[in-house]
Amino acid sequence: MNSRVRRSCRALLLAATALLGVGGVAQGIILYQNDFETPSEEPPADLGVYCPDISVSTVNFLYGPEFQQTNTVETIAINGPGNQYDDPSEIGGDYALGMLCCVEDDKAALTFDSQGKLFLNLQMDISPIDANGCGGPFGVEQPTFRLTLYDTPGGVWDFNAPGTVLSSVDLVGNSPIDPYTFNWKNVVGSLSTAGSVNGTVTVVWDLLPGSGYASFDNLVIAVSDTPGDVSACPDSPQSCRSAEKSLLLIKDDNDNTKDKLIWKWIKGLQTSQAEFGDPVNSADYTLCLYAGTAATFLAGASVPAVASKWSEIPGKGYKYKDKAGTASGVQKIVLKGSTENKAKALVKGKGGGLPDVTLGSLPLPLTTQLVNTDNSVCFEGTYGSGDVIKNDATQFKAKAQQP
Repeated sequence: MNSRVRRSCRALLLAATALLGVGGVAQGIILYQNDFETPSEEPPADLGVYCPDISVSTVNFLYGPEFQQTNTVETIAINGPGNQYDDPSEIGGDYALGMLCCVEDDKAALTFDSQGKLFLNLQMDISPIDANGCGGPFGVEQPTFRLTLYDTPGGVWDFNAPGTVLSSVDLVGNSPIDPYTFNWKNVVGSLSTAGSVNGTVTVVWDLLPGSGYASFDNLVIAVSDTPGDVSACPDSPQSCRSAEKSLLLIKDDNDNTKDKLIWKWIKGLQTSQAEFGDPVNSADYTLCLYAGTAATFLAGASVPAVASKWSEIPGKGYKYKDKAGTASGVQKIVLKGSTENKAKALVKGKGGGLPDVTLGSLPLPLTTQLVNTDNSVCFEGTYGSGDVIKNDATQFKAKAQQP
């Protein structure tokens, strides 16, 4: 699998600031995003007999000084030379992080400014897995990660003096397939920042007893006034470009792996390639949903700029492809410009990583906007009562067409 680009805290904060600059007040602000595909160096020599396909180099060394840890939070080489692991879904890519619950109580921590928002929301993929070495096997069970948010008014985290607990949440993964096959589950946790002295907080990962060894990957951390929101949507719709035709389909299945999202924007207003920004290098894209006459924020799905998944359509636009849907469940984006009013945008996603939209007679009109962090150009479809084909507890489907 191709390597993916790691986005640092600083880069994402700058991206969030850019979105604020072009789109007003942000409903959510992405603080950190990492798929752990680009360690600072190839995991070193301990990928050998003692720890096959596992590196015990510290996570703050391999992935940046923002991280802190106790004991060892390992990096698992999923496609490593020892051929220890199988990831049939390919969600984990080349690398993921591993933690032990009990023989040593591994923990990891990141500190952030919550920027006055009510919640720190975290999305990640988690899986049971074992380590065939490094003191293991340790046993493989259905994992439970506990996320705890601590107040850190001095801005410096210390595991030995953690301070005041603000909130916590437990996130439960899937049962194991076998010790060395990943079985990923996308989970979202919401932590209240209420009670923080100055907004500086620290989130700590702890794998609970009974979980054996386990892994997490594709981490997104955002702050928002909405629990569970890990997008970077403005809190209200912006002034965006319309299209002659547009379609929105949202399916919510009892089996989250069958959830589906499709948005099509067809024969849109004249748009040049430059107006799409540069999603290969700098433009993060977010699909935002707003409901009712008050245009209340409903949900959002964010996709970062990453060179291994975005590619240029020469002279026209860009396309994004990620079969595993590691960013908010989005698997495909197509952006095509036109010198006439025939521009096109497409967003498709599937699975448990999609934003959790509670269907069932959604308030109308429903407004969908695709925004980016490079500029103020965005794209919109609005669906009123005359456009709706289905609006029930399992599906929302609408087609809009301008006269």
